[in-house]
Formats: sequence, C-alpha cells, structure tokens
Amino acid sequence: EENREGCDYYCWNAETKSWDKFFFGNGERCFYNDGGEGLCQNGECHLTTDSSVPNDTDV
Repeated sequence: EENREGCDYYCWNAETKSWDKFFFGNGERCFYNDGGEGLCQNGECHLTTDSSVPNDTDV
C-alpha cells in the first residue's frame, strides 16, 4: 500500500471483529512517506538512505 510506512501492518480479523497487528520479518524492505528507505529489524524500520528525519546520530 502506498500510504503504509514502517514495518508493522494490520489485518482485519472477521472472527474477533478487530484488527490484528503484524510485523514484516528481519531484512525485509521498508520505507517512510518522506522518501527514506531501510530494512526491518525487530519490528522497526532502520533507514539505509538519508532522509529529512533526524535520528540519534544527528548532533
């Protein structure tokens, strides 16, 4: 889906009538809507491209 970003996604569960949360596996490609791309690791998207979003190493 074009509007999805990060490493998590939801699927409708008709049996429980609620959304189930899932995560892409480690090493799967992920992206952010600002253009940043990365790889999933433990449910988080770790950027491999430079984006306008600051991170912990920005000082």
